[in-house]
Amino acid sequence: MDAESIQYLLAPCVVKQLKPDEVLIESGKPNRLMYALLSGRLRIHLDQGEKPITVLEPGEVVGELSVIDGQATSAHVVADGEYRVLGIDEHTTWALMRASHNIAYNLIKVLALRLRGGNSVITKTQDLQRETERRAVIDSLTGLYNRRWLDAMISDQMERCRETHRELSVFIMDLDGFKGYNDIYGHLAGDHVLFTVGRTLAGTMRGGEMIARYGGDEFFILMPDVTLDVLKPICRPPPGVGANCSPGFRMGPSAPDCPFDWLGPDGRGRHLRNHDSPCR
Repeated sequence: MDAESIQYLLAPCVVKQLKPDEVLIESGKPNRLMYALLSGRLRIHLDQGEKPITVLEPGEVVGELSVIDGQATSAHVVADGEYRVLGIDEHTTWALMRASHNIAYNLIKVLALRLRGGNSVITKTQDLQRETERRAVIDSLTGLYNRRWLDAMISDQMERCRETHRELSVFIMDLDGFKGYNDIYGHLAGDHVLFTVGRTLAGTMRGGEMIARYGGDEFFILMPDVTLDVLKPICRPPPGVGANCSPGFRMGPSAPDCPFDWLGPDGRGRHLRNHDSPCR
């Protein structure tokens, strides 16, 4: 079918000319026109002020989805320089598809490409969200989990102990004389020590054991299904190693009422000193 055979259908349609950065379609608003880009370029933005997700060239259409499904628009369409568009209303859009199989085919192809593009954007967004969530619980210096992760994980592990009546031990370690080392050799050297210690400890973890940097030179290791009798020998560092290790606390069938605020202000020191506590 040639252009002349459908020209009568386009007679009611109006050519619109806009200036640079003028908004053609606003996200979240009703839209009853499909626009065919005659000249210039159009930018598609999911949010105003953000970078465009794509740029349309002459011959492409926009607004077709809201015309077909009657829903509000899902993106901002902004002029990238001067441009001209042909506005095609809903009635004319359907008439064109009935009159020409090529038009119907091309429009379906456009919708398929937009759907794939939307899926790609969703995938990228999910990947960014996962990366943001991962960074929120990772200590940037050592690559270990951080205190935020530790707070949540301790809560989960304590609940697991209460429900299953299984043991949980926590191994707490800090570095002797670390502040003095920092003062003498500088923070970069101190950072290198923390990184090395953190990676070394991480390399010794067995299945199910978890390690986090609590802050400063303190490291916490969560050891599910490990009793205090097994933990105590582990807390004795080899001769000459400048580390102060303590069995932070134990929780299990014989210590079911471990206080939850052990990570609060002064909580760690209180439980370490109270060797008679059922939680240590």
